[in-house]
Amino acid sequence: MDFLQAQINPHFIHNTLSSIRFNIEIGNTKAADEMIILFSRVLRKTLSRSDEFIDLDDEINTIRDYVELQKLRYSESIHVSYELDAEAKSVKIPTFILQPLVENAIFHNADSCDIIRIRIESRLREDHLEITITDNGKGMSQQQIETALSKGVTYNKVGIYNVHERLQLTYGISNGLEIHSGDGQGTMIRIRIPIENRNDEATL
Repeated sequence: MDFLQAQINPHFIHNTLSSIRFNIEIGNTKAADEMIILFSRVLRKTLSRSDEFIDLDDEINTIRDYVELQKLRYSESIHVSYELDAEAKSVKIPTFILQPLVENAIFHNADSCDIIRIRIESRLREDHLEITITDNGKGMSQQQIETALSKGVTYNKVGIYNVHERLQLTYGISNGLEIHSGDGQGTMIRIRIPIENRNDEATL
């Protein structure tokens, strides 16, 4: 589990540092300075955590800082909306499972959308928390979806499979990512977090 989580963080760090360097090279030092401040805040919230789980509300706040970082890189061409169940704010979820999915929505659609629109929703159900991340991007074919959820393939550039496997290791094999998409139709990713009887010992 520690190895899987460590695979996600370096990719995020590399991309952010590359963005900061780009702004410095073109002389946009104000944007670089703002990115460093946001980046430091995100790092404090992620790399310094000792807990394996965190409140959904805290994870969403990390996403907000991450999105502001990317807006500085993509000139405000990213719009993220939130529809969050107030009662779900204190539900514990595995740390750093949402950021890689938001990152995926941004990086895979940056060249195909004038404005990348992402919606993050949470719903507290009877026995589980449901989180969905929806974008208006170019979408994925069924083959791409199957590839993204397969181990050891090159498509997983921003941690889709890592998040999928972490969820399965934590909650059981039936609780990985659920991806709905189609060519030119955008993508919706659903996460289901059981609230009771969490399967700490589930294995693939």
